[in-house]
Amino acid sequence: MILQRRQRGMTMWAMLGILIVVGFVLLVAVRLTPVYLNYWSVISVAESVQEDTRSDDDMAEVWEKVRVRFGLNNLRSLEPRETMDIRRRDGGLEIHVNYEQRRPLLANVELVVTFDRTIAR
Repeated sequence: MILQRRQRGMTMWAMLGILIVVGFVLLVAVRLTPVYLNYWSVISVAESVQEDTRSDDDMAEVWEKVRVRFGLNNLRSLEPRETMDIRRRDGGLEIHVNYEQRRPLLANVELVVTFDRTIAR
């Protein structure tokens, strides 16, 4: 009688491969988390400035509100005028958030994330 051998479980190489893939995904998530947290802060600044701005405020006052809120939200790595474009439209504000951020991944490989969103009433 011949005994059949059955393979049970994963081999060491399969387990190592899965660990490498999971580790890479975790590395990307760790590198991108601050980028997306900054983006959500920029969007909240844009929405709060839009709600807080009256029709008789001039653009210098609007940009000052943006600058102050960037400081309060600890967005010191981003410049307000490079991050968003603010225009008057139909008695309200149209704020276009458009910027990209780069984060190093491994050696000379970078992650590039581009954000583009328009907030209008």
